[in-house]
Amino acid sequence: MNLTETAALLAYIGELDGRTITDATVEAWNDVLKDISLPDAKQAVVTHFHTSPGEWLTIDRILHHVKTIRKQRISTIGTITPNSTDCATTAAELEARRRLTQLIADGRLTPNDYRTYQESGQPLTDWMAQKQLGAA
Repeated sequence: MNLTETAALLAYIGELDGRTITDATVEAWNDVLKDISLPDAKQAVVTHFHTSPGEWLTIDRILHHVKTIRKQRISTIGTITPNSTDCATTAAELEARRRLTQLIADGRLTPNDYRTYQESGQPLTDWMAQKQLGAA
């Protein structure tokens, strides 16, 4: 998340629990949440208010819920394996597996996308460029 997205997240949280948000609050939260997407963070906020009503939302709870969201995405796929094109060497296979795991955890690669990649026979980098997923 960037500062604007962090400010939007905190404004959303503020509407839910009445907290006061300052520029310093936004900067501090952004330092911790900069590697998390806004949609994941908002989903974590919603999850918190559904599962822990009345409990003050802290940044560590957001991190916990986002970690759970990311693990669920990966578990939906099961064992993540690159297609045969990306297994020419051990190093290539490990790199493709790392990139696939990141894409899946981020929610940028759905289970259907994963199956399509597996069936494509294309190297991951080519397949990603074709799908306009960008670098992981």
